Amino acid sequence: MNKINYKLAIYLFFFFAAGLFSVLPVALYFYDPLQLFHAAWGRSPTFDKDMRQQVAGIVRNYDFDSIILGTSMLENSSAAEAGRVLGGEFVNISMSSSLHYERSLVLSYVLGKKSLRNVVYSLDYTYLSPGYDHPNYPKETWSYLYDNNRLNDFKAYYNDKYFLCLLRWSVDPRCVGKAKSLDRPNAWFMHPDHASRFGGLDKWLSAVNNGQIKSAFKTIADSAKRVGVPVLVDESRYLSRKSEILAYVDDHVLAHARGNPKTNFYYVFPPYSRIHFSILYQTQPERARLHEDVVQYIVSQSKNMHNVRVLGYEDQDFLDDISNYKDPRHYHEKFNRMFLEDMRVGRHVLNQENIAGYLSVAKGKALAFDLSGLGAKIEAYLKSSTEKGAGR
Repeated sequence: MNKINYKLAIYLFFFFAAGLFSVLPVALYFYDPLQLFHAAWGRSPTFDKDMRQQVAGIVRNYDFDSIILGTSMLENSSAAEAGRVLGGEFVNISMSSSLHYERSLVLSYVLGKKSLRNVVYSLDYTYLSPGYDHPNYPKETWSYLYDNNRLNDFKAYYNDKYFLCLLRWSVDPRCVGKAKSLDRPNAWFMHPDHASRFGGLDKWLSAVNNGQIKSAFKTIADSAKRVGVPVLVDESRYLSRKSEILAYVDDHVLAHARGNPKTNFYYVFPPYSRIHFSILYQTQPERARLHEDVVQYIVSQSKNMHNVRVLGYEDQDFLDDISNYKDPRHYHEKFNRMFLEDMRVGRHVLNQENIAGYLSVAKGKALAFDLSGLGAKIEAYLKSSTEKGAGR
């Protein structure tokens, strides 16, 4: 009798387990917080801030013919304004801190599903270290959403977060994302933590405990100490890196423009502050050369692509004004608006005729920047703050 009960318990366990696993995908299909299988049912459209996972649902369920696809460098760009200036129905699907390879996966998917009219794309300096998997966003946690196999998309929900959300059929933003438009869903310029740091060096100094500022100050201070210290460039290593980087740019950036001649591609080299470029040219000669190589290569390749415009700002004076930046790389939202108008009228467009002069001016400005003086100011302030804190 006990043996029979034991077998029955085993049978019942597997019966209910099978039932659970057959019902679970159905329940997740209806719940579908990322809108991977259908648009939002019974609730307002909401979007998760992690665009690596969210873009798949946007592509499948929303109408658009143009995209803004950058990093935090373009997250403040308005899709509505881009549509008014350039024409087309834009959405901003910029992916925070995204590598060019990551955006390439997503862009390939979008181009396969939509007849895109325009692509606005930021040429972030991460090309100097060609990457294929961001440490904070492991590829295996999202890339399968863009392989055209809809069945494996359920994997996005097979985790504690979404199981608990499903049990409560929750519409909490932590489960389904926030109700927001696709104009610039991850815009950060209005957030007090970011907005308060624009206005000059004093604003940075008063935010010394901010993570981005802490990191920036350390980089500036360490770099300032290396100014004037001779650095030998290993030519063999440089040429090897150059070959790798240009191949990476070709495969994961330019290939999309070549393969889609009916789509307009607007490539923007982000106008990081002069601090960023001064560190490059004054302390990292190999990386500076590689940066110039990439700029020249993209411009040279664009000569034969009528659908490409390349914009650069490294020769402009506004990069010297710290008040335009919340840290050495992130510029004010007004420049995102400027990019769009420049795209429309053809201003700050790089071509074969002006590229040599552009790079010469950019290099001169970077070398002329007083990086040592800035480093000394920062170190003096930090030392004074430490002494005041110790004296309390």
